[in-house]
Amino acid sequence: MATVTVLTVHGRRQTVKVEPNMTILEVLETVCRKYNFPHDEYDLLHHNKVLDLSTMYRFAGIPNNALLEMAKAKRARVEDEVVVQLQLEDGTRTENATFKPSQALLEVLVTLCPARAVPDAHPVLVYMRREVYFAQLATTTLKSLGLMRGRAALRLLQRRPEEPKQQANVSAPLPPAPARPREESKPVEPQPSPLPPATPDTSAVPSAAGSTSALEVAERQPVPVESVEIAPCGAIEEAKTEQAEQTREEEEVPERPRPEAQIVVLGERDAVLFHVSTAEREQTEVADSFFELTVPEMMQLYKQLQERVKSLEEAPLLTGELRELERNQQLLSSMGRYRQAVIRVQFPDRHILQGVFQVYETVGHVVEFVRRFLADPQQSFYLYTTPPKVVLQPTVSLLDAGCFPQVLLHFSTDSACTGDSAPMPPTFCLRPELLSQLSNATGAAVVAARAKRNVTATSDAAVADSTTKTAANTAPSSGSSSQHDTATAGPSNRIPNRNFRQSTSATPSQATSEREAKILKFLKK
Repeated sequence: MATVTVLTVHGRRQTVKVEPNMTILEVLETVCRKYNFPHDEYDLLHHNKVLDLSTMYRFAGIPNNALLEMAKAKRARVEDEVVVQLQLEDGTRTENATFKPSQALLEVLVTLCPARAVPDAHPVLVYMRREVYFAQLATTTLKSLGLMRGRAALRLLQRRPEEPKQQANVSAPLPPAPARPREESKPVEPQPSPLPPATPDTSAVPSAAGSTSALEVAERQPVPVESVEIAPCGAIEEAKTEQAEQTREEEEVPERPRPEAQIVVLGERDAVLFHVSTAEREQTEVADSFFELTVPEMMQLYKQLQERVKSLEEAPLLTGELRELERNQQLLSSMGRYRQAVIRVQFPDRHILQGVFQVYETVGHVVEFVRRFLADPQQSFYLYTTPPKVVLQPTVSLLDAGCFPQVLLHFSTDSACTGDSAPMPPTFCLRPELLSQLSNATGAAVVAARAKRNVTATSDAAVADSTTKTAANTAPSSGSSSQHDTATAGPSNRIPNRNFRQSTSATPSQATSEREAKILKFLKK
């Protein structure tokens, strides 16, 4: 049992023993009864913070041996009516009823559920982990539970006081699972034991006087292993048989072949149009045990959380300039890895329009690309990503919006964001002649992969071309070979290797910094 010390308004200290289910109002009333103070005119403070008198001590966050202070309330407390509702064990709830805080719980039970208000029913009312049995219903009021105003729901259970307590949040036991009929197993015929015959024991032979019974002789003789009947242990065998049948069925189910690619290019940017249904596959049902975490998995998750917390705690403090520099470096590395972005726009009728864009292009280019395929080019719309729903602004680049290397955007009209309560019907928003030029999801994936391969091949060719031009510019001419050799040989007068490519006026580090500065300047625009 915990104790708290209350400093009264006239400077005295009163120690009060409190229980976990005791409310702060009961602590105040105990002190007020001691010194004849009106409890309706005072509050209790803890560290200059007014406590909620309806809160139980276990939920108030007050430590043991804490010091509370009485203070004059700003206004006198007036008891208000409380709306109470009972929740039964089967989950159903009774009708609402209004009571005074001074009324006992027995009156509440008689009013809302008179059939349970008898001692033979063993009713138990539960509120905020506080259980009140039938013998205490007549002396326990709503005010003692901290209910002085507002609404409340009480749990009504049926349990004897001497029975072991169960969790209060368990409403009713689950219904028993139906027992599966088991096939009667045939007893295994005993086979002769392969063990050699044992020598007869003269002590185990029953005498004429009957000193040793036949049961004792049977217990002393060894029983062959093959003669034991294994039919009663059919549960394990049945489980193994079911598992083997399930594995056999999974192996017998043939995998669905991937559909052939159907590609119909609609114009520039390798535009293709397909329906979502061509990408849907049959979903296999997963057992409930798949979602249950095992002990090793929980340990692995806990270790990952620890490492993440440690990395966050040990991370150095960064200024705004350093954060901006890191962001720019990430953008530069992304531009080096991804040159193009495959953008897919899904319409309300589940048709998807795919196009290939450069990562430095803006969302406005995607909007203009979509507008060319609409039945009404003047229609006002916007594009967004989800979840969560983020509307993309036309001036933002695809690199800043994170729309690379592949992203799925959603099409919506402006009427949805202006407060129109009626949702947009899933009609075909594109030109009607496009219905006869549909591709499938496999073909769209082939087009996207082809675009990425073309970008890689083009970049490799550009690098090779630049290397060839640089080598041609640095190669010595026939008329001035001796002068060039003498100029490039340096103090040692050695001719450099012909595969060696000297840098121009700027060093590699300077060239890299200038390239980064140009890219950053372009991104800021």
